[in-house]
Amino acid sequence: MPGNAIHLNVLTMVADMMTKELGLKSGYWFLPPYFATYALGLTKTNPKYVAVEFNNIFTGKINCLKRVFIPVCEYLEDGHDHWYLVVVDRLAGEFILLDPLPTEKQFKRKRNARELAIYLEKMLEDRYYYEFETTPNFTTEDFLFKKTECLLKIDIESNDSGLWVASWMIGCYDDDDFDIKVDDGSRMKIAVSLVLKNHNIINQTIKNKAIENLEQQDEDHDFCCNYAYQS
Repeated sequence: MPGNAIHLNVLTMVADMMTKELGLKSGYWFLPPYFATYALGLTKTNPKYVAVEFNNIFTGKINCLKRVFIPVCEYLEDGHDHWYLVVVDRLAGEFILLDPLPTEKQFKRKRNARELAIYLEKMLEDRYYYEFETTPNFTTEDFLFKKTECLLKIDIESNDSGLWVASWMIGCYDDDDFDIKVDDGSRMKIAVSLVLKNHNIINQTIKNKAIENLEQQDEDHDFCCNYAYQS
């Protein structure tokens, strides 16, 4: 609904949609929000367990890896859930912090980004992820933060941060132009994509039900018109 916050399950579905749409061999990994919970939570989950859970679902082989997208939720003092997106760009050797509400706490979000990357490194220590023996282990030790220009800022009371994160994941995975436009139309576009694209195993059933409903409405309309005419 317009104005409402996007639930973390929606961002999980976005990650699933993009993963299935592009494929793991594309080099773009879209991790679900609970990855950040595993890595940053008070009780951290063993990264080796997460490696098994994510393998061939959200993560593939390191050799073709280009970027990793990690949505992160931060709970603000006013009770709002605030979302931002951490992008780990393996080829450029950079972190990209996409935050629609930068604050004086930005240094903490950058620290979180590095902690997420370290957790990802530990997760990928298993040589299963490497096709060739000569491929070095994944590391972000020398990564720097890329400066993002001209990002629009949301109001501090806005619930749209999750919408921005979803839009960046969908529209900017292979691009550095993150200065995008997000509005209520973006909500509808994301909702339609989640329902109708091929990643949804019941998308054809939904389409058929929609057609049946439309045909039924046409029949009801014709019946009413004929009844009115005969009366």
